[in-house]
Amino acid sequence: MAVLDIAVSLAALVLLARVAWIDFCTLRIPNREVLVLIALSAILLVPGVTQAGFANLVPGLLLFVLGVVFWLLRMMGAGDAKLFFPLGILIGWNGVLVFALGLLPFSLVLLGFVKLARKGLLGQGFVARRLAEIATSGGVPYGVPMAAAGAVAIFWRLTVT
Repeated sequence: MAVLDIAVSLAALVLLARVAWIDFCTLRIPNREVLVLIALSAILLVPGVTQAGFANLVPGLLLFVLGVVFWLLRMMGAGDAKLFFPLGILIGWNGVLVFALGLLPFSLVLLGFVKLARKGLLGQGFVARRLAEIATSGGVPYGVPMAAAGAVAIFWRLTVT
């Protein structure tokens, strides 16, 4: 079943890249994208597809609860909070620490680029202009560092288990 695990994980990585781009461009994560990620990640819960199987539901639920708390405190949007659920399943127990440790530097890099864009130090390309817009809007596309840290944790899970 390792082939199915790899196939699902690769499809999820492609979808995570799409989610990150959409969030970067719109500060929104569509429910459709999260639902597809949930459907993909649910395959990993089937016993035998991964070593942990159904136990991978626990990190998904824990991260989702954490996301809901952040959303209730208005620290992040609902889409970001919902994204935590499939991410937790995809990274599994083996990837939780890697995800947590990766989330901080990816978030700091994003915020650093936003600050540089605010000062006009990144040029005039689309990404630089969008970062400048984000700087003035006050919103943060948390889906970008979440997807990046999730990708690292997924690769970690695939190589360690």
